[in-house]
Amino acid sequence: MESLTQLPLDVSHFTGRENDMAQLSALLDTRGQFPVSTVVISAISGTAGVGKTALAVHWAHRVAERFLDGQLYINMRGYDSGPRLSPDTALTEFLRALGVPAGEIPQSQTGKEALFRSRTANRSLLIVIDNVNSAEQVRPLLPSSPNCLTIVTSRSRLSGLIAQEGAHRISLDLLRPDESLDLLESLIGQDRVRQEQDQANEIVRLCGYLPLALRIAGQRVSERQTITLEELTRELSDERGRLGFFATEDEDERSALSAVFYWSYKALPIDLARTFRLLALHPGVEFSPEAASALIGETVTFATLNLQKLRGSHLVEEHTKTYYRFHDLMRLYARSCVEEYEPQIERDHAIGRLLYFYLHSADLADRRIAPQRRQAALPAHGEFHEPMHFRSREEAVSWCEAERFSIVAVTRLAESVGQFSSGWRLPIVLWGYFHLRKRWKEWLETHSIALRCVRAEGDRFSEGRILNSTGNCFHEQRSFEEALTYYTQALAIRRETDDLWGEAFTLNNMGECYQQTRQYRKAIDCYKQVVQIDQDLDYFLGEALAVNNIGEVYLELRELDAAITQFERALQIERQANYRWGEGITLNNIGAVQIAQSDTVAAITTLQTAIEAHIEAGSKWGEAVALNRIAEAYRQLGRFDDAISDHRLALIAHREVGDLWQVAHVLSCLGETYRARGDDGLARQYLVEAAEVFRSVDRFEEEKLRLRLEPI
Repeated sequence: MESLTQLPLDVSHFTGRENDMAQLSALLDTRGQFPVSTVVISAISGTAGVGKTALAVHWAHRVAERFLDGQLYINMRGYDSGPRLSPDTALTEFLRALGVPAGEIPQSQTGKEALFRSRTANRSLLIVIDNVNSAEQVRPLLPSSPNCLTIVTSRSRLSGLIAQEGAHRISLDLLRPDESLDLLESLIGQDRVRQEQDQANEIVRLCGYLPLALRIAGQRVSERQTITLEELTRELSDERGRLGFFATEDEDERSALSAVFYWSYKALPIDLARTFRLLALHPGVEFSPEAASALIGETVTFATLNLQKLRGSHLVEEHTKTYYRFHDLMRLYARSCVEEYEPQIERDHAIGRLLYFYLHSADLADRRIAPQRRQAALPAHGEFHEPMHFRSREEAVSWCEAERFSIVAVTRLAESVGQFSSGWRLPIVLWGYFHLRKRWKEWLETHSIALRCVRAEGDRFSEGRILNSTGNCFHEQRSFEEALTYYTQALAIRRETDDLWGEAFTLNNMGECYQQTRQYRKAIDCYKQVVQIDQDLDYFLGEALAVNNIGEVYLELRELDAAITQFERALQIERQANYRWGEGITLNNIGAVQIAQSDTVAAITTLQTAIEAHIEAGSKWGEAVALNRIAEAYRQLGRFDDAISDHRLALIAHREVGDLWQVAHVLSCLGETYRARGDDGLARQYLVEAAEVFRSVDRFEEEKLRLRLEPI
């Protein structure tokens, strides 16, 4: 596995905490093993802004090289204003980072926990789990390997982890006065502190010895070289108590923090203060300069400059080189500012710009990811800001991956403010991304919101699209009963609204469900209806797809003459339209028929032509299917080494794509090849592995494999 490097940027001007750093370092003995595997960094009395994350990240950077397999990091959002990150979602993120293809990630949390423990066994990993709310939120994320060390930060003491998992607790208090002065010195200079020692002491006292407050105050002092510390102390003292926003149980520290926040905010120039306020309207945990530019209605250059200025004042944090975020308390303060100082009409305009930024950016991403899809025109907007532009499919996918949590939050925001059109359109235009990366949770979550939005608008036509796309999500997870429920509803609406295009797509989807559940006559009936509709619409590519699907049913039924007739008809249409992706799929199927007819040499030629089409179309999946079938042909010819080589190439590709059914199928083919070569030991090994994979996706195929295993 390639070494992972997920830690956020290191903390600048880190000062103090020598004893805490020493405690952490003492956990590493001379052999690099750990007497404890989990450390909880918590805060006394739940004080926020005390520097838990700063300590964890700074120490992690210092010792990162001692963990040979790298570092994992995740923010559980335990105290954010939005939804917390669930253990299930966090496990999915960790498994993806560990190289598990989407299709091989179990659906259940229990399965994910087991796979996570398996993938981290015997690995040397440093895992930082930030901002945890409870022991239950973090317990499923703890690896079992003695070579892994997990650092957990929380405002809670997480006593359950101490009692049950034997975790080691480091409780952070406020900085000592001398540590606070050291931090202030690192920010404004030693000479200045020593020249006005009494006033410096008063500043750190007024900041409540909180690192976050001290960083903000220190930054303001360093920016105002002509003003004395006495003047700044008086200014801060006068403003204490004006805001009770954070005045809760730990009132002294939080009122101090409130005063520093207010002091820092008041000192901002008008345009920077407006940027700070409007950023609070972003519903996600992180925001890019492009999203910020949409919120404030200015250029990306202007937004980036303002973000850097706010970062310099410690009002936002630069989480990565391309994304920023608020400290959770600062986000709350910024929201109080936007509600108090920004007129409602300006807030509405800013949210409108943000929604259209995400909607149009997602649409442009989809056009790169799935250019063959029928794209609907999006509504224009008078205040719409420049969207993202993507030079390649890879750029588009990367943007969707980075923004996926924000996209869910933005979709929810659209519903909450009554912008229902954006609330249902955004999930729809992301179908290509969801289909490619199998982000099931985000797919279903956004589509459930979209369904409420489209029904609120009363748009029956679009409701059919959303129901169909929701069915696709269940279909791809092989939850055929749920998929057919949504497809049936979609079909009724599409017929009601005379959406012939949509009707054909939904019928084709239903046909595939019936085919995969071996209800072959129902499948053929659906496909034949699709052929008729697409002929009426002169939609030749849709007709070719349906004809090809009919051929696949006949192939599964071993009615080979009927199958080849359908495939040749589909191939003719695809070649006339220069539809290389479809041509590659059909050639794969023709090769399968030729193998079944023992016309092995012809099959190899056909499948090599298919690979050329798949490479041109950029279809790794189709190329892998062709490779596996060539391997089957080599097996018929007795060329076992060639067959095994191509099986293995196909297996690698399907694992990268994440198609679990095909992974199991190739494993079973490998087993059959080894059996044909006379190696029953390896044959049994691969067939058992294939049966285990099939268990989660296709019990019928598992049962067939179990029968084939009996004679071995």
